[in-house]
Amino acid sequence: MNKYGEITLCRRSKTHDSIGQEIISTTVTQTIQCTVRSITRSEMITARQIGYDPEIEADVFAASYNGEPFAQYNGKLYEIYRTYQAGDKTELY
Repeated sequence: MNKYGEITLCRRSKTHDSIGQEIISTTVTQTIQCTVRSITRSEMITARQIGYDPEIEADVFAASYNGEPFAQYNGKLYEIYRTYQAGDKTELY
C-alpha cells in the first residue's frame, strides 16, 4: 500500500564538548514530498544479509535528494542504506 506524505532528509555530525565527550547532532537539510511503500520480501532478505533491518521504502524526486544519509518519517529517524535511481525518482531504502 502506498502512502503519500513528507520525509525530512538529514545529516549528522559529531563534535566534542570541552571535556572531550562526543556530541552527535542532526542537521535537517530539507523536507520533501514522498511516496512510502512497504519493503518487499526480496529487499528484506538482501538487506538482512548485510546487517540492516529495513522498514520502509520512500520514493522522492531525484532532484530533491542530495545524498543525505538519514531521513525522518513520522517522527522516526531512519538510516538510508541504499538508493536506486528510477527515471525522475530516487528510491530510498
